[in-house]
Amino acid sequence: MDPAIKVVYSFPPKGRKYTSCVVEVSSEVRSVLRREPRIYICYSACRFADYVRTLQCFRCLGFGHTSTGCGSSALCGHCSERHDTRECTNKNREPVCANCKRWLPHDDIHHAATDGRKCPIIRRRIMEKIKTINYGCES
Repeated sequence: MDPAIKVVYSFPPKGRKYTSCVVEVSSEVRSVLRREPRIYICYSACRFADYVRTLQCFRCLGFGHTSTGCGSSALCGHCSERHDTRECTNKNREPVCANCKRWLPHDDIHHAATDGRKCPIIRRRIMEKIKTINYGCES
């Protein structure tokens, strides 16, 4: 395998025929890949996008640390009550984002606290992180 391409994570198919992967590439390889709408791997036309995530604790739902070193109380990522997400008995109810409830109570709070597509707090943190990434482009 080319040292300029490193598989960081492979998502299990979960009912799909194919899996998804996160790969890390050099800025030069990224530039080449961005020229076309698809990448071809073993006769398959694959979609791709930049994958940027932010470090989020699954215990307290805060940012910048993991549950391993977390000293805060547990908050559920689904219902925002004081228990671990994996112990939630409210999965049949509409989700309530604990972070949006805490910091943006006027916004839509009906999404999971770990949903990067719907949570404005996670999206903002990802956008802040993107601003610090050097993609090798000239300014």
